[in-house]
Amino acid sequence: MTRTGSDAHLAARLGLAVRARLLAMPVESLPVTYQALCADLGLSGSGRIRALGAALEWLMEQDAAAQRPLLASCVVSRAGRSR
Repeated sequence: MTRTGSDAHLAARLGLAVRARLLAMPVESLPVTYQALCADLGLSGSGRIRALGAALEWLMEQDAAAQRPLLASCVVSRAGRSR
C-alpha cells in the first residue's frame, strides 16, 4: 500500500504505539480485537479502524524487514470462541 508522507508518518507513530502496547500485554490476553486495541490506545472516530490497519501494515513491514515474527498477527477482527 502506498501512503503519502503525512499518512506514512501517522502510521509509523501509531505503529510504534501499537508495538509497545502489544508487547506490554499479558500473553493470556492475546489475540486482541481491533476494537479492543483501538479503545486501549484511545483511538476514536470513524477512521479509527482504518488508522489501526495502516499502523498494523507498517508494523508488519518493519517486522518482516527485521526478520522478526509478525506482531500484528496478534490483532484479529473478532474474538473467537473457545472450544
